[in-house]
Amino acid sequence: MKLAHNAEIRKRITEEGGLEPVLFLSRTDDTEIHREVLPALCTLSFAEPNKIEICKHGGLTPLLAMVRRD
Repeated sequence: MKLAHNAEIRKRITEEGGLEPVLFLSRTDDTEIHREVLPALCTLSFAEPNKIEICKHGGLTPLLAMVRRD
């Protein structure tokens, strides 16, 4: 997650296919994995091109569920 705080690294993560593994992990039902992965997904959403991809590939649902849980 902390890597994605840097805009340049966030861009590189996206360009090199790093978003898909995070999205894959976000679709699990395991709350322990969610605690680690969903903050990273939120941070990756700061990159404009990721917003659509996150929504298109099921990342919005676990994020909303996390907000409702907390």
